[in-house]
Amino acid sequence: MAASWSRVWLGLVTQAAAVGAAAALAAVFFRWLILCCTLAFTGQAGYGSHGRMPTDHWPWLGGLFLVSAPVLAGSVYGPLTAWLVRENSGVRMRQATYRVDTGDRPAGVGRALVKALAAALCIGGGGSVGRTGPIVQVGAAFGGGFARLARVRPERMRLLIAAGAAGGLAASFHAPLAGACFALEIVLDTLAAEAFAAALSAALTAAAVSGLLLGDARLFRAIDIPAAGAANYGLYAVTGAVTGLLGVGFSALLHMIVRGGDLLWHNRAEWARPIVGGAVLGALLLAVPPLYGVGVPVISAGVDGRYAVGMLVVLMLGKMLATGLTLGIGGYGGVFMPTLFVGAMGGEALGELISRLLPGVAGAPGHYALIGMSAALIGATRAPITAVVLLLELTGDYVMALPLMVAAVPAVAVSMLRSSRSPYIGVLLRSIPSAVVPDSDREDVRSGR
Repeated sequence: MAASWSRVWLGLVTQAAAVGAAAALAAVFFRWLILCCTLAFTGQAGYGSHGRMPTDHWPWLGGLFLVSAPVLAGSVYGPLTAWLVRENSGVRMRQATYRVDTGDRPAGVGRALVKALAAALCIGGGGSVGRTGPIVQVGAAFGGGFARLARVRPERMRLLIAAGAAGGLAASFHAPLAGACFALEIVLDTLAAEAFAAALSAALTAAAVSGLLLGDARLFRAIDIPAAGAANYGLYAVTGAVTGLLGVGFSALLHMIVRGGDLLWHNRAEWARPIVGGAVLGALLLAVPPLYGVGVPVISAGVDGRYAVGMLVVLMLGKMLATGLTLGIGGYGGVFMPTLFVGAMGGEALGELISRLLPGVAGAPGHYALIGMSAALIGATRAPITAVVLLLELTGDYVMALPLMVAAVPAVAVSMLRSSRSPYIGVLLRSIPSAVVPDSDREDVRSGR
């Protein structure tokens, strides 16, 4: 019996690793596709961090460049998704940004790939969204498609879908532990041993593959943390509460803007929505160019203290509006990175103010930015383990663990202000039975199906 059970576990781990590798390859290709689209539109790989418009790539457009880019991108992905995916933005947002095509039908993987292509065009053309969401969707779709082809039991299908999601996030951020936590805490909502084995196997494999192809450099640099005293812990808690509220408000604002877009565009051609709305988004980008695209260089600049407090507030509020507009006009992309962006700008601004009030106590404003990123993510997702682990892996500075955990407590508390558990997953996997198998069914699972 033990040998049979071992074979089942080995099969699960092997299948999850294969799904994780596929998700990593998709993530690498997706990042390359975004890079190509961004270069085509801007002539720069990381446009936005300079806070100015390019003058040498499309010189004949002048200031109209930032208005034209979202319109041109929308003219491609708008008809593409309207004809092949047939979803309006309101439906996608209600189902949640991380809702996936599970692959339990033949078209599932294809739909996820079309969405990823649309997201690459959207982000490259200035869409103020993240790249993690589409990769999570593709990874989960790969897991579901693999499970369907292998004809495994529904419990195993659920695990492989979660494994694909874990692999997608791990490859996107090069954060295997965060990927596994994401699958367990948000997708599956369980700590069962089978779920842990599948998620971690996929996440480790995905991180290894993406690291081999893209390198394993940290996304953000570590910040020197002073020796913490009682006052510091209080400041961390205040930062967690304030930026956690930012995450809650950001989530609510996204849904409000998308619902408003649905009402304004009611009974009109869905394929034209990104084209018309792209001009509105472009006007916002013209006013605040750093909001263009994913915004990783802008986050790094904010954490490094290159923006004044006023500019940090403008970027924070602007990102909220730009992400809502991108989704409201029918754009595709994730909201994981925009949430980190909002938390970083809010945390850095708060850190700057605290440093002025308490110059000998507060420490560097940059570590308040990192705390803000984690707390805002908690406020939006109500997933404290994922948020804390993600920031630790993004910086590689595990001295941050205690400040992040202290801030996580009030962030979780304020996240309860939302009625729904998580805007990211919503009804994900609702039709697939739980991966936690009753004891009476263990013998069936041990059969390998």
